[in-house]
Amino acid sequence: MPATVANGTALAPLNRLDTIRPRMAKAVNCVDTISRECRQVGRALEDAIKFLGLDDKEACDLLRDAEDKPLDKGLLSHWKSGARRLHLDRVLNTRLHGPFVIALARQ
Repeated sequence: MPATVANGTALAPLNRLDTIRPRMAKAVNCVDTISRECRQVGRALEDAIKFLGLDDKEACDLLRDAEDKPLDKGLLSHWKSGARRLHLDRVLNTRLHGPFVIALARQ
């Protein structure tokens, strides 16, 4: 193995690092993307509830938590509007599962 570098241009990329000045990285704004997706999921939930002919009170009763308490009506409206993320495990463990997945696939 030779003790010297055969070509002086192999070090050229390292020399360019001296001209680069550090600066803060720009963050990509993901909030718009997330909120748009949350709104789509919320619309799919609303469509599934309408498909089954449920009102909000019946839907809250259907979407019980692990402690068997009905869902808060305010949280349901937050999910529908996309203001909060939907707990998919609650929806997928109920009879809303099929209509919800179909509504989500249509969007």
